[in-house]
Amino acid sequence: LIEDEQAVGMQRTGSGLGIDRMRAIQGRFAEAQVMVAQASQRFTELGDRMNLSHCHDHAGFVALLVGDIGEALRNLRLSYDEKIATGDLGFASTTAGILAEAYLYNQALDEAWQYASIARDTSASDDIASQAGGRQIQARIRSARGEHAEAETLAREAVAVLSPPGYPDLPGD
Repeated sequence: LIEDEQAVGMQRTGSGLGIDRMRAIQGRFAEAQVMVAQASQRFTELGDRMNLSHCHDHAGFVALLVGDIGEALRNLRLSYDEKIATGDLGFASTTAGILAEAYLYNQALDEAWQYASIARDTSASDDIASQAGGRQIQARIRSARGEHAEAETLAREAVAVLSPPGYPDLPGD
């Protein structure tokens, strides 16, 4: 019975994650931030480091949408470092891609390129989010540097990676 109660508690603990992203995409930033803060507090109390790291991802994503690049960078770097510390390269590569985007918004092109490369180089070849996301950021960096032909090649590669659709938000990006 205790194990079942703990499983239900864990299920409820993270139930706001995912919903917060939808709220943020809808422009309901305050709601999204509250949901992430509540989940973060619960995971901290449980000592669940991996899900707390996911909370930092979500907080970074919401901060990006709000336009608070400093807060996005802080949360995403923290999340990336936490994932690397636990040896979770799979999720770390996805976080690296989002972190690259935050650096791009901050006009830190070298750092953006570095983390976009990490996203591509440390993820599985079928990791759509990291493979397409890394290429997408690298294409935008190339374009910002005036390297438009190279940017177009990378953008087309990103679209090709997305050819079997799986994430409805990624093709738009």
